[in-house]
Amino acid sequence: MATGWVPLAWVAVGLLVAVAGLGLAILVIGLPSPRSSASPATAAGNVAPETAGAPPVLVIALHGLFAVAVLALALTAAVGVG
Repeated sequence: MATGWVPLAWVAVGLLVAVAGLGLAILVIGLPSPRSSASPATAAGNVAPETAGAPPVLVIALHGLFAVAVLALALTAAVGVG
């Protein structure tokens, strides 16, 4: 830890958990909803791609992986491991 003040480390962990919760909420809200196969667009054969402008899945997965790593490192620093 840079400051050596343990309560500050736990505040940082708490903030990271809150931000992670917001990120998961944004992810869940952004998931596509299930569509029925009898929609007028599919009946006419005009299926528009729903992923236009969406970031690649690999980018999202790496972002989540780095977020988990940061949370784990902050938690281990707050606990005092290492």
